[in-house]
Amino acid sequence: MPLKRIESLKDYPGAFVSPKQCADYQGVTTKVIHNAIKKGTLPARKFSKRVTRILITDYRRYIGSTGD
Repeated sequence: MPLKRIESLKDYPGAFVSPKQCADYQGVTTKVIHNAIKKGTLPARKFSKRVTRILITDYRRYIGSTGD
């Protein structure tokens, strides 16, 4: 089943977090988060050329898998 395309972050308040927010929460650098996204261990969505967001449920799953 194809994923529904999300047109705007405004339609989903509180559903997504930024890589910076994830890094701040874990006490790591944004580079750690971006590396996890690149490796595919942390799913993320691009909303534009400069805007990457992580679904909060994916982030919670990632936290659980890393043991943090």
